[in-house]
Amino acid sequence: MTRWTVTMRFILLPWKPELIFTGTSVVGINPETHKFCSHEDSWDSINDNEYFSLEGVWDVIKQLWIYKSPDFDTPKFQILKRTATYEVRRYSPFTVVETDGEKLAGSTGVNAVASFPDPNQDISLRRVEGGTAAVLKFSGKPTEDIVSEQEKTLKSSLIRDGLIPKTGCLLVRYNDPGRTWSFRMRNEVLVWLEEFSLD
Repeated sequence: MTRWTVTMRFILLPWKPELIFTGTSVVGINPETHKFCSHEDSWDSINDNEYFSLEGVWDVIKQLWIYKSPDFDTPKFQILKRTATYEVRRYSPFTVVETDGEKLAGSTGVNAVASFPDPNQDISLRRVEGGTAAVLKFSGKPTEDIVSEQEKTLKSSLIRDGLIPKTGCLLVRYNDPGRTWSFRMRNEVLVWLEEFSLD
């Protein structure tokens, strides 16, 4: 069995969304001729892996969502697995710029972070050592209740799949709510994992 990750741009749409698929390939070998006799691919994000799967079509359609891409550098990561609910990513070490959580309900916090290192802003730097995390993407304005619900959804999915989430979560925001339509906002809830193996 071999694991694979495929990433591609859907260039037929103006915003050119990125499509990501992860899964496994199983190749059968005839013991008499020692030649390949079968080949089966399975996506991690769907259950119905038949040749033409409506679930697979819907999985592609969901990835065509119109997110506004960030105009700044973001942490570097490698996608290890993408399920129907979340992605498992391996992050390199990175630095985050933070401000008061209450300010992030509107544009004030985003503007403060974007204008760093303006000494008049109440912000701080924090080094994150990286590691393996599960991430759930969602759009809209990330109110406290919505973020809490997304965290519960993510952790429930992780536990169902046999993964062990660490305590707490990070809210990652990419857009200024004062300048981005709600349905185009890109938000992520990130939960670090105790351990993760692709075996």
